Amino acid sequence: MKKLLLMICLGCFSHFAARAQLDIKLDPASTAFGTADLSLEYVINGRVGLEIGGGPKFGQTRLGGVALFKKSGIRGFFAARYYFSKEEIGDGFGLGIYAKYKEVTYADTDALNGFVDDETFTWERTGLGIMFNYKAVFDGGFLFGFELGLGGALKNQFYDENNIVTVDSELLNFLSGDLLARIVVGYRLIN
Repeated sequence: MKKLLLMICLGCFSHFAARAQLDIKLDPASTAFGTADLSLEYVINGRVGLEIGGGPKFGQTRLGGVALFKKSGIRGFFAARYYFSKEEIGDGFGLGIYAKYKEVTYADTDALNGFVDDETFTWERTGLGIMFNYKAVFDGGFLFGFELGLGGALKNQFYDENNIVTVDSELLNFLSGDLLARIVVGYRLIN
């Protein structure tokens, strides 16, 4: 009985895998905001796409127009979407949901500025929302697309170097919303 159940599961998996596509995508515009997002999207039956990705956070930023901080950290995300394309090839317009997480540490690189005294803090944020996307796959497998999403922050906290919560999202209501905006280029690895 166990062997029969295993064979049925393997048969179903191979059926869906035979009609699946795998895309690798990069968000080149994200480098302007201090991250390099790389993702993989697995499209099942030409209609449902499951994407996972992320990348490092890097660069410098000025806070309060005075202090210069170095950013370092990680960013990750997951998205599930449904494509409305007639050809069932995992492109065209789609709707879906997304979840994302980031943890970024800001270290003061200019301690003599009088703004802070050689202090570091960490911003941890988890967001969940709905998204709209468009993806075009060209001959040769190259692809281009954009994604727009709106949601809310499930967790939005700032910690100091002693892991003490210094600011919570209840105090910063304008940060409790979540926005997703990506322009992606990539390649379809499996067609």
